Amino acid sequence: MSKWEKVSSKEVFKNEWISLDLDEVIRPDGKSGQYSVVNSSEVVSIVAFKDKAEIYLVRLHRYPFLSYSWEIVKGRTDGEDPRAAAARELQEETGFVANSLTEIGYFHPLNGLVRETTYTYIARDLTQTDTNDQEEEGITEVKAFTLKEIEKMIKKNEILDGQTISALYKVKIYLENNHE
Repeated sequence: MSKWEKVSSKEVFKNEWISLDLDEVIRPDGKSGQYSVVNSSEVVSIVAFKDKAEIYLVRLHRYPFLSYSWEIVKGRTDGEDPRAAAARELQEETGFVANSLTEIGYFHPLNGLVRETTYTYIARDLTQTDTNDQEEEGITEVKAFTLKEIEKMIKKNEILDGQTISALYKVKIYLENNHE
């Protein structure tokens, strides 16, 4: 046997954002065990380009680490179509509306612990509106950085958010393969 097998599953916690399942399993080595899985809704990540050279990041305070974090725009789909959720999240977090929104793929950010799919979009040709939910979201700043600045921030551990790093890497590959 070389894969996990679920014997049974019991939901042990649920709130409006996540649920937690405790599964009885047969491990790849054939032994019985337990595995906890966090279930989350689908998520969208948006890499918003100011122009060809700069990307907008948002700065917000993250409770689990009690520290500030620079991140791309992202959020839950709340059951919406991912494209519609991406447009909504972009406006809520930055006040921008994208005239061009391109889906470039998806990923599973913590596939050993969390059942979640994150859809990644590139937002371009942005128009600033007066509408946003930055205060509600805890966003303290929206600022454009070059990709080189962002890469330095990642290298210096100034950007630690895994969804941000994963989405930026997917965008970098997409741009290289499409000669942009």
